[in-house]
Amino acid sequence: MSGVTQAPIPVAAPGSPSQAALPADDPAIFELDLRGLREHWAEAAARPPMSGEAMTGADLRARALGMPAQRLMEHAGTAVAAAAKALAIDTERWGRGPILILCGPGNNGGDGFVAARRLALAGAEVIAVLVSSEPRPRTSEAGKNWDRLDRERRVTRLHAETPHDIAILGQGVERASLVIDALFGF
Repeated sequence: MSGVTQAPIPVAAPGSPSQAALPADDPAIFELDLRGLREHWAEAAARPPMSGEAMTGADLRARALGMPAQRLMEHAGTAVAAAAKALAIDTERWGRGPILILCGPGNNGGDGFVAARRLALAGAEVIAVLVSSEPRPRTSEAGKNWDRLDRERRVTRLHAETPHDIAILGQGVERASLVIDALFGF
């Protein structure tokens, strides 16, 4: 979105009341329903939307300030997992089938792999699918999170490398309690 001007993101001073813990550091988010998450994240949600270009810039600034890419991925995936759990519970779909997470080969897919791990730790059965012609994720951070899933007993890892593989996944998708798209960022 060229030409879009973004307002600077306000940053609260450490320890100030308006500074909420980041998702991976906030285990309480997995106990909240959708309304609770909305209230918990109200300050962040009140900010204007970010373009893809602005998000890339924010990501680069966070890394320049010392936030490792792996940690950023952990926070993003944890937030997705908390929201997915709350949605599944509120729609009475939690525990009614596996959660299907379709993951691309880049960092968006890495966020999905983190979400898969976090949802499994919260008690869900999860199917994490790497949708890629390549056998592994492209980025080292996503690859590390893909590998971590191999140790999670509640996570089934699949690789869908062809359109035929995707078509097979589509059969019976209604049995999934929830489907999460972690295919592409922008």
